[in-house]
Amino acid sequence: MSIFVESSDVLPLVDLEIALPVGSLQDPAGQEGLAQLTGHLMRRGPRGLSQER
Repeated sequence: MSIFVESSDVLPLVDLEIALPVGSLQDPAGQEGLAQLTGHLMRRGPRGLSQER
């Protein structure tokens, strides 16, 4: 995992970027498609909960 943080004295903002080693190359043997399923579920989000929750 790599974490990059950048701050600015000009604007009161912080930009945070996290890079994770993910993708089908990281799927365990016998569990092909796990990365794709996980990504799909994360994009869809939980049903019945608001965006704030």
